[in-house]
Amino acid sequence: DPRYAYTTQIDGGDVDDAIWGSPTISLGQDAIAEFKVFRNQFDAQYGKATSAVVSVVTKSGTNRFSGSGYYFGRDRELNARNAYARIVPPFKQTRVGYSFGGPLAQNRTHFFSAYEGLFVDQAEIVSLPATNPFASMENGTYPRTVRRRNAIERVDHRFNDAHNMYVRYAYDFYGDFAPRKPVRQLDGGLLALGLPDFDDESRSHSVVLQENWILSGTTVNSFRAHVLIHDQVAPSVFRGPRVIRPSFTWGQAVNSPQWFPRKRLTLTEALLITKG
Repeated sequence: DPRYAYTTQIDGGDVDDAIWGSPTISLGQDAIAEFKVFRNQFDAQYGKATSAVVSVVTKSGTNRFSGSGYYFGRDRELNARNAYARIVPPFKQTRVGYSFGGPLAQNRTHFFSAYEGLFVDQAEIVSLPATNPFASMENGTYPRTVRRRNAIERVDHRFNDAHNMYVRYAYDFYGDFAPRKPVRQLDGGLLALGLPDFDDESRSHSVVLQENWILSGTTVNSFRAHVLIHDQVAPSVFRGPRVIRPSFTWGQAVNSPQWFPRKRLTLTEALLITKG
């Protein structure tokens, strides 16, 4: 799987998931100044990858106050009914965000802030055939939600023409919540059967401090400190016995609950020398 062989860095700090290798932090488009993809022969300061390095740089403030705001929405009322369906399934999606930056001190200190939220309300439809003995019990439309929020705060400071630094904080929350179904009580309550599913939640905090020092026209020194705190949680929707039948399955998910807490500090020192 190629996702295990690449790394994603935001402002020089990698934000890779310890389980899947995919990035744990997403940013709104208005928060990104530039990105580069190094497919081979990248510098040693990147490392930790055999296939590619995705390097993302966030925006910084300027001497002018400026910003943006956006909204995107979809609703079930805008969707057509499937020719084979009796109803239009519940669905609502909202994406909102903003960015804003400017000077704290002209030509010296600037700030930048951005936020984006994604909110999806949808449904899981169970439609077992009438010949299935559990059809009357399980058929229905069950709500399912997805939530995502990300934000960054950044401050840049220029000491002089040869010396500058910045501090950047990034936050990301992702939650894919399983549909909620009632627990089935069988045999007079002696056997409780619940949904064999789990919620998927990820919460990340990333702080980068970088100092750049131009020693000469051919030599630059960069020092970076990066703190990444990431919690990956997958709690079971139902905790109880698992019952498997050819026509349906109930009970606790086989791969849940899971919890992967992680804290990492990375220090990087890079001396770049260019010769003619």
